[in-house]
Amino acid sequence: MAGHQLEIAKRERKAVWLIYADLDNLKTVNDKLGHEAGDALIRDTAHIFKATFRESDLVARVGGDEFVVFPAVAAVSVNAESMVARLHEHIENYNAVITSGFNLSLSVGVSYTEQSYCGSMLELLSNTDRLMYEQKRQKKEIR
Repeated sequence: MAGHQLEIAKRERKAVWLIYADLDNLKTVNDKLGHEAGDALIRDTAHIFKATFRESDLVARVGGDEFVVFPAVAAVSVNAESMVARLHEHIENYNAVITSGFNLSLSVGVSYTEQSYCGSMLELLSNTDRLMYEQKRQKKEIR
């Protein structure tokens, strides 16, 4: 579906953005609280993504603890920064009420295309994944 949306954007010469997010410290949650707690955290993260983004946006869990958001071409006018800020706001609200002792945290990468983008969805995903891992690495260096 995302590939199809990207082809529409190319045909209509529209810029698009993509968000790639990875749940931080899932292994620690699994090790200390068990896999049921880790699974619950993944489900809670999915609910937060669903609450943050529009129904028309493509939101997918693409790995054990990785999520991707690709907006519908018609909805690209909303900028990614505001959506990432909204995502972090929803995470802060979630963390304010949980009692597990672990805060939900995401590392996020965001990629943009130009109106003349001619690359593939795989290239866009790969670039965004790389940006997300850069943020994850930076978080570890700060600790």
